[in-house]
Amino acid sequence: MQKILCYGDSNTWGLIPGTEERYPWGVRWTSLLQEELKTRDIHVLEEGLCGRTTAFEYMKDKEVQEYLETRKQEIKRESEEVFKQG
Repeated sequence: MQKILCYGDSNTWGLIPGTEERYPWGVRWTSLLQEELKTRDIHVLEEGLCGRTTAFEYMKDKEVQEYLETRKQEIKRESEEVFKQG
């Protein structure tokens, strides 16, 4: 069986705006995705957490920043090559 991990924030969790409640199965987008894929032997894993974000400082530890900087430079080089060719 294949699995799809839906890792995200309150939208992934299914938070009903203005409440602390969760939308029921069949309403959350992750459950709709699961229903579409169940005949294909694919399981959707819902890993939503209200408040999860990459905007907070704790996401800016040294290892993460080094990776992001390296990837940023790679993307810059790749895009420069595309522009030179095109």
